[in-house]
Amino acid sequence: MQDIPNRLLMGRIINPKTSCWEWTGTVDSGGYAQISVNSITRLAHRLSYELFKGPIPQGLDLDHLCRNLRCINPDHLEPVTAKENVHRSPIHNASKTHCPKGHEYTPDNIYWDSRHHGRKCRACTMARAKAQYFRRRSA
Repeated sequence: MQDIPNRLLMGRIINPKTSCWEWTGTVDSGGYAQISVNSITRLAHRLSYELFKGPIPQGLDLDHLCRNLRCINPDHLEPVTAKENVHRSPIHNASKTHCPKGHEYTPDNIYWDSRHHGRKCRACTMARAKAQYFRRRSA
């Protein structure tokens, strides 16, 4: 186990702009750095945190503050609840400011769809309804 810190340090390059320790080895399908330890594949960012900072508190996930999933710099990792980690994610719906069509999510342009448990864009909903009306009318 004593060669693990050396393997972590040798398997990364330091990005001078972000100070990320970018993993140069394999990554999983989600883009997270992986390392094999005693024939067991581990997430390299978790191993780095444990080696350089200490144990990850039980029930918490590590959030990449830098948003770089290949980063194994323990200073860029923060233990948080799974809910907080998802909420902070830039791909999570709560952090989105515009719908996929580019309409801004403002109080006047959203409504809450209780059936699908989320907010919807009024402009897109109206455009779909109008298009459907004209398709049915011309048929």
